[in-house]
Amino acid sequence: MYESEHLKPIQCTTNGERQGDAVCIDNLWIHEPMDVGVVDDTRNHEELDAIEPPLDANPTPHDVETGGTDAQADVVEPPDDIVEPDIDVVEQPDVPQPPVPNVEDGDACTDSARCISGFCDMDMGVCAPASCNDQQLSIGEVDIDCGPTCGNECAGYLQVAVGNSHTCARRADSTVMCWGPEAMKVPQALQAQKFTYISAGYEHTCGITEDETIKCWGKSSNNRLVAGDSLFTALSVGTEHACGVRKNGTLHCWGRNQDKNVSDTPSSTDEHNPWTGVAAGNKQSCAYKRDGTFQCWGRSNNDRIKFNNNSKFSAMTAASYHTCGINKSNSHIVCVGMNDDSITGDGLLTNVAARAVVARDVHACMIRTDNKLYCWGKLLPQGMPIMGSIKVIDVAVGWVHSCAITKTGGKIACIGDGASTRYPAEFSHL
Repeated sequence: MYESEHLKPIQCTTNGERQGDAVCIDNLWIHEPMDVGVVDDTRNHEELDAIEPPLDANPTPHDVETGGTDAQADVVEPPDDIVEPDIDVVEQPDVPQPPVPNVEDGDACTDSARCISGFCDMDMGVCAPASCNDQQLSIGEVDIDCGPTCGNECAGYLQVAVGNSHTCARRADSTVMCWGPEAMKVPQALQAQKFTYISAGYEHTCGITEDETIKCWGKSSNNRLVAGDSLFTALSVGTEHACGVRKNGTLHCWGRNQDKNVSDTPSSTDEHNPWTGVAAGNKQSCAYKRDGTFQCWGRSNNDRIKFNNNSKFSAMTAASYHTCGINKSNSHIVCVGMNDDSITGDGLLTNVAARAVVARDVHACMIRTDNKLYCWGKLLPQGMPIMGSIKVIDVAVGWVHSCAITKTGGKIACIGDGASTRYPAEFSHL
């Protein structure tokens, strides 16, 4: 029998009758899944034999192979020798996680990733406030250096000048910015002025402009702000007076005349050996020529200007009680004057080559030929001396604080009294 829920008993009485998917042909129910329409019972047996009986709705494997319905279907078991393939589980390597920033400003660091500020100043080896000039994407920046969030410090600084109560710096665009009392700040008329050099006294500042004239601001007593209309190539501002080298190679000093530090300015000139540099101190002044020969005038007590007459200098600086110069032949520092607190070096400067030297009051600093900063003399409140740990491009010393421009990023770094008054607090990491 055909096992179909649609089939009646195998015999039928009315040829052509349909029930479900079965049709009565020759008194037999034939299951056809296709639509065969009404079957004509007049067809002969050959035509009927051509119609195959329907397959069982749920054939067993045996039915499929033999076409039989009565035989017991064999259960085919999988072979015992099938070996499951070994699948190696590849472990993913651990992805190194960035270090957690946990080092505060002023503490030692070797890379910026560990600094809370996001910046490790490699010149000083400490974490420092994020800067717009650190050659990386610092906190608050939208792009590397000089992005829209950067302020005046974006371009970096090229030079610094330090007075008693103020600090000034020349930016990369050659404009000048000052911090401290309002009277010491750059006047509005000069805020867009471009300068090639600046120098600060006790309470005033002067600078050489791009057109080679000198502009001064600050306390105006004793004509200390009146440099005249000459063109200048060099400038040095002392406590209350200043001196410069004119473009024609002659000297000119102005301001408070103490112990003839202004009135005794040499008037001699030699077009073949002109004056090239000048140093104004407290009550003494010095200048040197192209060949390194020099001359000093003004107050001379405490041997403050008593150099060997055969000395030749490539640079000079004058302070309150001592004067220093860079030996033209070997770049070593030579200092003379009162030696309290070892301000003349006290043997520390032997065989140390320098490219710049500055002195003020009772301490001094130099930039060595390897660009490292070295300072000596009276200890400042936050500690001195500084010996060869910081690379800088410029340094200036004042009466109670000193500042430098770092070689990396052109940032200002200061030490001494006056954070937040004489200079911004963020500069306090020299």
